[in-house]
Amino acid sequence: MGRFYDEAGDLVVCYPAIFNQQFPSFLIMRKDKLLSFLKQENCSIVWTLLGEKQTIGGNEIGQPYGWQEISGVYTFDENSVIIGSIKTRLNPSTPQTKLKQIL
Repeated sequence: MGRFYDEAGDLVVCYPAIFNQQFPSFLIMRKDKLLSFLKQENCSIVWTLLGEKQTIGGNEIGQPYGWQEISGVYTFDENSVIIGSIKTRLNPSTPQTKLKQIL
């Protein structure tokens, strides 16, 4: 439970949180096994990153300054190196967004 072994008995994937509830939720996977599987199945893999963070500050203490949007996409190149890009954008708060924060 929480581990996957291949036919040769090699540990391929592990979910550490199964052993300790204090661990964050993530998978550990052997890169060589993943790349081998992707090549064998003629597949590729893409990771996307989406996020948002509210920024507090500005001229008045505790007032929302705005929010940051984060997006990115990553994949393996032909040399099995992870490549990609990340973009961030700061959106200043407006009177409407400030009012939403108060309510």
